[in-house]
Amino acid sequence: MTWHVSHTTLKVFVRCIHLAVQISSTGLTRILGAGPAGLTAAIALAQAGRHVMVYDRAPDVGTRHDDDYEAMENWTTRENLTTEFAAWGLQTNFQCVPIHSLTCFGPGFAATTQIEDSGPLFYIVRRGAGENSLDHGLLTQALEAGVQVEFGCSQRPEQVDIVATGFPRARAYVVGYTFETSAQNACYMCLDTTLTPTLYAYLIICEGQGTIGFGTSSPMLHLDQTLDRIVAGFRSRVRFNVEAPRRFAAAGAFGLPETAQRDGRLYVGEAAELQDPLFGFGLRMSMATGYLAARSILDQDDYDSLWQARLMPQLQAASVNRMLFKMIGNPGYRLLVPYLRFFKGAGRNLFHRYYHPLWYTRLLWPLARHAVLAELDRQHARIRKTKSLRSSS
Repeated sequence: MTWHVSHTTLKVFVRCIHLAVQISSTGLTRILGAGPAGLTAAIALAQAGRHVMVYDRAPDVGTRHDDDYEAMENWTTRENLTTEFAAWGLQTNFQCVPIHSLTCFGPGFAATTQIEDSGPLFYIVRRGAGENSLDHGLLTQALEAGVQVEFGCSQRPEQVDIVATGFPRARAYVVGYTFETSAQNACYMCLDTTLTPTLYAYLIICEGQGTIGFGTSSPMLHLDQTLDRIVAGFRSRVRFNVEAPRRFAAAGAFGLPETAQRDGRLYVGEAAELQDPLFGFGLRMSMATGYLAARSILDQDDYDSLWQARLMPQLQAASVNRMLFKMIGNPGYRLLVPYLRFFKGAGRNLFHRYYHPLWYTRLLWPLARHAVLAELDRQHARIRKTKSLRSSS
């Protein structure tokens, strides 16, 4: 009998064997990065009886954040986010507030619609080193599971098994304020290419604290003026007080990687440039890659096959819709906001629908993929030019 093995199958088999030998020969699994993706992987491995070491050059978890709020989407799977957390072995020992409605403004904060659902559209979590933050909660669970965490200790990627260091280069930016407020819990967003050409502006109010800001996929001039206009726009339509505001700025990454493995190492979250390319709801995706990396080690499955099965349909649909949103601009947003009113009580189904392939997704995917990669190339060229100008000055 003659066996025929494809080149791709052989590469997958060799990667799995290489990773299994590497981990078994050291007796432990080493993770670089103590963010949500890295700690999710560490918890799953430790709960399965593995010895896990996590290294992070920062002095504590959550140092990229300043007690700001972040939304975790609850629509890419039919399964509720907290149910999936439980399946991953995670507890919600951190602030995780369900939000059932989203108010969406069109260009100029003119047209408005409210999207609601009986189930949570998303969950609001706090980021940073505070006791009720997601980052601190995951660290506590990791330590209780027996994970050893060394802060202020940086390892090279070639010295570890899982790389969870965050983005290799900035691809997206968020600027805004966190503040104290007596306003009721609510979430708002504004779609306006005049204000935010590539993403959107948002306002989150939760448990006496607010976060207001905007995202952009490329560096912008006049950030302060843009932020002032966004604050004024929301205050023209929403009643909320602002006390003790603190400015924050953060960066992130997104891409369309073909593989998240290099030389036997598994890259998770933003280190693999795996992020939601449509609206930037990438936190759940990052944590999912951490869990899938752990499963690939425990079950000796190919990591690329695992994350591609879970995330590639979502990435394709989001990339296609990103391209379409950029094409329609404000004229399209003026039509989109009234259209959303037809789904007022079924918001979760609406978002689920547009984060999964539709009849046109496969047709437009090659164009969308080219558009996203071309955008990333332009960003990289601008970064190189900026560095060159700085070094010559």
